Amino acid sequence: MAFNTTSYLAGVGSVVVILSTGFAGGYLLAYPTHPDPPNRLQRLAAEGQDTRPVATPAPRPEIVAATAPASTPAPATPQPAVTEPPAQPAPVPVAAKAPEPVRNSAAQVNAERSGAEKARIAEARAAERKRAEARRFAERQRKQRELEVATVAVRQMMHDRNDEEFAAMDRPEPPPEMPGLSLFGQ
Repeated sequence: MAFNTTSYLAGVGSVVVILSTGFAGGYLLAYPTHPDPPNRLQRLAAEGQDTRPVATPAPRPEIVAATAPASTPAPATPQPAVTEPPAQPAPVPVAAKAPEPVRNSAAQVNAERSGAEKARIAEARAAERKRAEARRFAERQRKQRELEVATVAVRQMMHDRNDEEFAAMDRPEPPPEMPGLSLFGQ
Protein backbone atom coordinates (compact mmCIF):
# COMPACT_ATOMS: atom_id res chain seq x y z
CA MET A 1 0.00 0.00 0.00
CA ALA A 2 1.47 3.32 -1.02
CA PHE A 3 1.77 6.31 1.31
CA ASN A 4 -0.53 9.12 0.26
CA THR A 5 0.66 12.50 1.61
CA THR A 6 -2.54 14.31 0.78
CA SER A 7 -4.79 11.97 2.76
CA TYR A 8 -2.29 11.98 5.66
CA LEU A 9 -2.28 15.78 5.87
CA ALA A 10 -6.08 15.89 5.52
CA GLY A 11 -6.40 13.49 8.45
CA VAL A 12 -3.93 15.45 10.62
CA GLY A 13 -5.65 18.72 9.73
CA SER A 14 -9.10 17.39 10.60
CA VAL A 15 -7.80 16.13 13.98
CA VAL A 16 -6.29 19.56 14.72
CA VAL A 17 -9.53 21.33 13.76
CA ILE A 18 -11.66 18.99 15.89
CA LEU A 19 -9.38 19.30 18.93
CA SER A 20 -9.14 23.10 18.70
CA THR A 21 -12.93 23.35 18.34
CA GLY A 22 -13.37 21.17 21.40
CA PHE A 23 -10.92 23.20 23.49
CA ALA A 24 -12.47 26.49 22.35
CA GLY A 25 -15.95 25.24 23.23
CA GLY A 26 -14.75 24.10 26.64
CA TYR A 27 -13.14 27.49 27.24
CA LEU A 28 -16.32 29.32 26.28
CA LEU A 29 -18.38 27.13 28.62
CA ALA A 30 -15.94 27.55 31.50
CA TYR A 31 -15.45 31.31 31.09
CA PRO A 32 -18.62 32.81 29.69
CA THR A 33 -18.57 36.37 28.43
CA HIS A 34 -21.57 37.49 30.46
CA PRO A 35 -20.88 38.35 34.10
CA ASP A 36 -22.56 36.19 36.72
CA PRO A 37 -24.75 37.98 39.23
CA PRO A 38 -23.21 38.06 42.71
CA ASN A 39 -24.25 35.28 45.03
CA ARG A 40 -25.78 35.89 48.46
CA LEU A 41 -22.46 35.90 50.30
CA GLN A 42 -21.02 38.47 47.92
CA ARG A 43 -24.12 40.66 48.24
CA LEU A 44 -23.96 40.55 52.05
CA ALA A 45 -20.26 41.38 52.01
CA ALA A 46 -20.90 44.32 49.70
CA GLU A 47 -23.73 45.58 51.90
CA GLY A 48 -21.50 45.28 54.96
CA GLN A 49 -18.83 47.43 53.30
CA ASP A 50 -21.34 50.07 52.19
CA THR A 51 -22.93 50.49 55.62
CA ARG A 52 -19.72 51.05 57.57
CA PRO A 53 -19.66 54.51 59.13
CA VAL A 54 -17.11 56.81 57.54
CA ALA A 55 -15.13 58.79 60.09
CA THR A 56 -14.96 62.39 58.90
CA PRO A 57 -13.25 64.89 61.15
CA ALA A 58 -15.39 67.80 62.27
CA PRO A 59 -14.45 71.12 60.63
CA ARG A 60 -12.44 73.41 62.84
CA PRO A 61 -13.86 76.83 63.72
CA GLU A 62 -10.86 78.67 62.21
CA ILE A 63 -11.42 77.01 58.86
CA VAL A 64 -15.14 77.62 58.95
CA ALA A 65 -14.62 81.29 59.77
CA ALA A 66 -12.06 81.72 57.00
CA THR A 67 -14.22 80.07 54.36
CA ALA A 68 -17.48 81.77 55.37
CA PRO A 69 -18.45 84.71 53.10
CA ALA A 70 -18.60 88.12 54.67
CA SER A 71 -22.13 89.00 55.56
CA THR A 72 -21.55 92.77 55.72
CA PRO A 73 -22.27 94.72 52.55
CA ALA A 74 -19.49 96.69 50.87
CA PRO A 75 -19.35 100.36 51.92
CA ALA A 76 -20.61 102.90 49.38
CA THR A 77 -17.77 105.34 49.99
CA PRO A 78 -14.55 104.74 48.11
CA GLN A 79 -11.67 103.38 50.10
CA PRO A 80 -8.27 105.05 50.21
CA ALA A 81 -5.73 103.92 47.64
CA VAL A 82 -3.62 102.22 50.28
CA THR A 83 -4.62 98.62 50.45
CA GLU A 84 -3.60 96.18 53.04
CA PRO A 85 -2.73 92.64 52.09
CA PRO A 86 -5.60 90.26 52.68
CA ALA A 87 -5.51 88.44 55.97
CA GLN A 88 -4.33 84.90 55.52
CA PRO A 89 -5.94 82.26 57.65
CA ALA A 90 -3.78 80.65 60.28
CA PRO A 91 -2.12 77.46 59.03
CA VAL A 92 -4.10 74.42 59.96
CA PRO A 93 -2.03 71.73 61.64
CA VAL A 94 -2.32 68.44 59.82
CA ALA A 95 -3.30 65.56 62.04
CA ALA A 96 -0.80 62.75 61.91
CA LYS A 97 -3.40 60.07 62.29
CA ALA A 98 -7.11 60.11 61.64
CA PRO A 99 -9.14 59.44 64.77
CA GLU A 100 -10.33 55.87 65.15
CA PRO A 101 -14.05 55.47 64.50
CA VAL A 102 -15.98 54.64 67.63
CA ARG A 103 -18.10 51.51 67.42
CA ASN A 104 -21.64 52.46 68.04
CA SER A 105 -23.69 50.64 70.60
CA ALA A 106 -25.93 49.08 67.92
CA ALA A 107 -22.94 47.26 66.43
CA GLN A 108 -21.95 46.04 69.89
CA VAL A 109 -25.48 44.84 70.56
CA ASN A 110 -25.52 43.02 67.22
CA ALA A 111 -22.17 41.42 68.02
CA GLU A 112 -23.44 40.28 71.41
CA ARG A 113 -26.61 38.90 69.85
CA SER A 114 -24.54 37.14 67.22
CA GLY A 115 -22.33 35.64 69.92
CA ALA A 116 -25.35 34.54 71.94
CA GLU A 117 -26.94 33.07 68.80
CA LYS A 118 -23.77 31.14 67.99
CA ALA A 119 -23.59 29.82 71.54
CA ARG A 120 -27.23 28.73 71.42
CA ILE A 121 -26.66 26.96 68.10
CA ALA A 122 -23.56 25.22 69.47
CA GLU A 123 -25.53 24.05 72.53
CA ALA A 124 -28.33 22.75 70.31
CA ARG A 125 -25.84 20.83 68.17
CA ALA A 126 -24.18 19.33 71.25
CA ALA A 127 -27.57 18.27 72.62
CA GLU A 128 -28.50 16.71 69.26
CA ARG A 129 -25.19 14.81 69.20
CA LYS A 130 -25.88 13.49 72.71
CA ARG A 131 -29.37 12.38 71.72
CA ALA A 132 -28.06 10.66 68.59
CA GLU A 133 -25.37 8.91 70.61
CA ALA A 134 -27.95 7.79 73.18
CA ARG A 135 -30.16 6.42 70.36
CA ARG A 136 -27.25 4.48 68.87
CA PHE A 137 -26.35 3.09 72.28
CA ALA A 138 -29.97 2.05 72.93
CA GLU A 139 -30.14 0.42 69.48
CA ARG A 140 -26.95 -1.53 70.19
CA GLN A 141 -28.34 -2.69 73.53
CA ARG A 142 -31.64 -3.75 71.91
CA LYS A 143 -29.81 -5.77 69.26
CA GLN A 144 -27.62 -7.36 71.93
CA ARG A 145 -30.73 -8.39 73.95
CA GLU A 146 -32.38 -9.83 70.82
CA LEU A 147 -29.22 -11.81 70.08
CA GLU A 148 -29.10 -13.14 73.64
CA VAL A 149 -32.79 -14.15 73.50
CA ALA A 150 -32.23 -15.93 70.18
CA THR A 151 -29.17 -17.72 71.59
CA VAL A 152 -31.12 -18.91 74.62
CA ALA A 153 -33.98 -20.11 72.39
CA VAL A 154 -31.60 -22.09 70.15
CA ARG A 155 -29.91 -23.68 73.16
CA GLN A 156 -33.32 -24.61 74.61
CA MET A 157 -34.38 -26.19 71.31
CA MET A 158 -31.15 -28.16 71.14
CA HIS A 159 -31.62 -29.37 74.69
CA ASP A 160 -35.27 -30.39 74.08
CA ARG A 161 -34.57 -32.40 70.94
CA ASN A 162 -33.12 -35.85 71.16
CA ASP A 163 -29.93 -37.01 69.58
CA GLU A 164 -31.69 -38.80 66.69
CA GLU A 165 -33.02 -35.56 65.28
CA PHE A 166 -29.58 -34.01 65.48
CA ALA A 167 -28.05 -37.01 63.76
CA ALA A 168 -30.61 -36.71 60.97
CA MET A 169 -29.79 -33.04 60.65
CA ASP A 170 -26.07 -33.78 60.38
CA ARG A 171 -26.47 -36.31 57.52
CA PRO A 172 -26.04 -34.67 54.16
CA GLU A 173 -28.85 -35.20 51.69
CA PRO A 174 -27.87 -36.82 48.40
CA PRO A 175 -27.93 -34.42 45.50
CA PRO A 176 -30.91 -34.82 43.18
CA GLU A 177 -30.22 -36.83 40.06
CA MET A 178 -29.84 -34.98 36.87
CA PRO A 179 -32.10 -36.16 34.08
CA GLY A 180 -30.28 -37.49 31.09
CA LEU A 181 -29.87 -35.25 28.12
CA SER A 182 -31.69 -36.37 25.07
CA LEU A 183 -30.75 -34.54 21.95
CA PHE A 184 -32.97 -34.80 18.92
CA GLY A 185 -35.27 -37.28 20.64
CA GLN A 186 -32.64 -40.02 21.15
